[in-house]
Amino acid sequence: RIENFASGLLRIGLSKGSHLGIFSINNIQWTLADQACYTQGMVTIALYDTFGQDAVEYIINQAAISVILCTMDKVQS
Repeated sequence: RIENFASGLLRIGLSKGSHLGIFSINNIQWTLADQACYTQGMVTIALYDTFGQDAVEYIINQAAISVILCTMDKVQS
C-alpha cells in the first residue's frame, strides 16, 4: 500500500524534497501517507485542526507546502 501511494504521489508530479501537509486525525492512512512520502524523500508537515485556522495557514505558508493530504472530514463543502 505504501508503494502504491508513493507511486501516486510521483504520478501527480511530486518529487524528492516536495513539502506535503498531512491534515488528518492520527490513523493508519496518516501513517501510510507519511511513510510513502519518506520513501520518496518528500518532507511531511503535520497539520491539526486543534492548531486553529490561523496557525494552520501560517504553517502552510512558512513551510512552502505544495500539496495537502487530508481526510474527507477536513474538507469544507
